[in-house]
Amino acid sequence: MFFISVDGGTTNTRLVLMKEDKVLADYRLSIGMRDNVIGDGSSYDNNLSNSIRQLLGENGLNEEDITAVVLSGMICSERGFYEVPHIEAPVSIRTLAESMRLLYFPKITSIPFYLIPGVKTSMSTNDLSRMDIMRGEETELFGMMAHLGITGNATFVLPGSHCKIIPVGEDGIIESFTTTISGELIRAAAEHTILKDSIHDAFPIELNTTCLLLGYDFAKEHGITEALFKVRILRKFKEYSPEALYAVLCGAILSEDIGVIERADHGQVFVGGSNPFRKAFTVLLEERTNCKVTAVADDLSRFAVSYGAGRLLKERQI
Repeated sequence: MFFISVDGGTTNTRLVLMKEDKVLADYRLSIGMRDNVIGDGSSYDNNLSNSIRQLLGENGLNEEDITAVVLSGMICSERGFYEVPHIEAPVSIRTLAESMRLLYFPKITSIPFYLIPGVKTSMSTNDLSRMDIMRGEETELFGMMAHLGITGNATFVLPGSHCKIIPVGEDGIIESFTTTISGELIRAAAEHTILKDSIHDAFPIELNTTCLLLGYDFAKEHGITEALFKVRILRKFKEYSPEALYAVLCGAILSEDIGVIERADHGQVFVGGSNPFRKAFTVLLEERTNCKVTAVADDLSRFAVSYGAGRLLKERQI
């Protein structure tokens, strides 16, 4: 079975051509749902159509060879290509597969589209701590679980602009999860506060571990806001490099997420995403908690959404 996975985010879109669970090719578009909202949608549609044709042409395939185009992420939101409402937890892989929406968009391609809904917790409660939503991470999660052979009793950490912390019980069902905006806060603090003069646009792929832990430890004892100001102090009086100061900043802000992960821990923690945050979370959890931690391999983290899309198609027996 050939299929195309489309992971559509706010600023970027990734298309991956798959044969069963094997990645054949991937194509990245530097446009996302933000562009879809700003324009009339035709530009995004045209880019998607052209990218599908290019993927097929470069791999000697025709539209008739492809079973499905599977969409996940913000592309299925109210700001996206076509809105598919969230489904309410608890959600199993079977529930998610059955909730996929089958649609056709002949102006783009004759291939059938399967749109994956996001997941929400109950919104009927007055307990704000129990209210949350996600789009795309549910597909990423099930892709990782399938590829790793994990059926449950684990916690998955999926960092990015928004960090998702998803505990999965022994039944493999998503019952609750937590979202933080730690990635956005790090970027905002580094680029739009007084700390910009200290960081100087330094965004290293590899973080200084000593400085990461320094920021974490100070924030745990004195709070994040005071820890962030110490970045300026270290730059002015201790001559830390911008790269070292960025690590201090990351450690301070991620300290809150580490606490959430500890409370959610189901026995094994898997950290996905890309560096430097995958490495940062792994180091902090190994050095400052009792969690058993595994950093997900690069290729699995990169293509987890595509693996998840394939798993959902199989679950639905497509």
